[in-house]
Amino acid sequence: MATVIDPKTAIQKKVDVTIKDGKGFSEKVFFLEIWSTGNVSSQKTLEVKGEKNLSGAFKQVQFKFDENSNYIYTKSDVNQKEFDKTYQGTASEFSISGLLAGNTNTVVRISKTNSPNDVPEMYNGLTERIEVKVEPSAALEPQVSPGGGREEPKPEELWTSKQWSNEKPRIIKAGDRDPDDSKIQLLKVGDILPTAVIDGKGVCTVSGSSPRIYIDAPNENVEFSAEVLVEGNVKECYLVARSDHEDRPLGFGGYYYYLNFEDQKHYFKKELAHEQKPTGYSERLSEKSITWKKGQWYPIKIAVHSKDGKVVISGSFDHSSIELVDDGSIKCGDVLKSKPFLGKAKWCFIRTNSPDGVKYRNVVLKRI
Repeated sequence: MATVIDPKTAIQKKVDVTIKDGKGFSEKVFFLEIWSTGNVSSQKTLEVKGEKNLSGAFKQVQFKFDENSNYIYTKSDVNQKEFDKTYQGTASEFSISGLLAGNTNTVVRISKTNSPNDVPEMYNGLTERIEVKVEPSAALEPQVSPGGGREEPKPEELWTSKQWSNEKPRIIKAGDRDPDDSKIQLLKVGDILPTAVIDGKGVCTVSGSSPRIYIDAPNENVEFSAEVLVEGNVKECYLVARSDHEDRPLGFGGYYYYLNFEDQKHYFKKELAHEQKPTGYSERLSEKSITWKKGQWYPIKIAVHSKDGKVVISGSFDHSSIELVDDGSIKCGDVLKSKPFLGKAKWCFIRTNSPDGVKYRNVVLKRI
């Protein structure tokens, strides 16, 4: 029997559930329950996308909601009296895998009335994995002000590096994803293959000839910020937003914010496509001098947004700021006038050109 949610705080939310071969359902519910009829001791993985992976012998998994958070409650044994509170937060995408152990069925049930006696069964069959997507919290939607006008939502965090502070030191090798954050991948590129060392206390040190940390987060109007510290032989690093860089050969490369340690300059570049010849890059744009010393942390940031058919890009290093408007007149490679890239792209990423380690912390990607 499903547990009753406190009617004083419970709300309905729309859930999109994908069960098998793209099949599933979309309903507005008070809670969603996934019940595995398989071996109680079999390990399953519950992924909170963009935050963490949880492992356990989850027999029942319930999703519940209030105005501020999404909750996951679990049981690991049919004889367990109370559910464990396994997650509370604002993540909206989840998955549970490992359901085929024992070749037994998985049951999915919902409640539209918040009653333990009204729990219709939506699925009963074999599946290895179930994906769950929950609509964003109301706090992210435009609100009506007391005067009747519309107030803009607060910036939504699409991703942060908070999992770097989970007290789990780890090393990400070339081509791998962070085991505690599936949105992060270290690309396998460069003459010296990259590594990323996360200390579990909030700092990620990347090394290699050209390490690139990719963040899987569809983005359009965003602010991408971090803190950076260099210690050794470093040429440059940069933040890239609104990028389809890995959609080869013609995916839009992105809007690049360069921080050139050798030249003590910051500037922008625009890349049409990574494999377009001769390079697909623009020249340095909005270039300005900076003072960048080794052994010190500096805040860095790029913001990209569309306005009136143009793209406005701003960048800041410490207290120095620059801005650029892409109105369609920027020369990229052999393209004399390149159109501004309007709309969403798949990735943001951090790249460093350095054989030595560069440290990053407090990385945040948010919608503006």
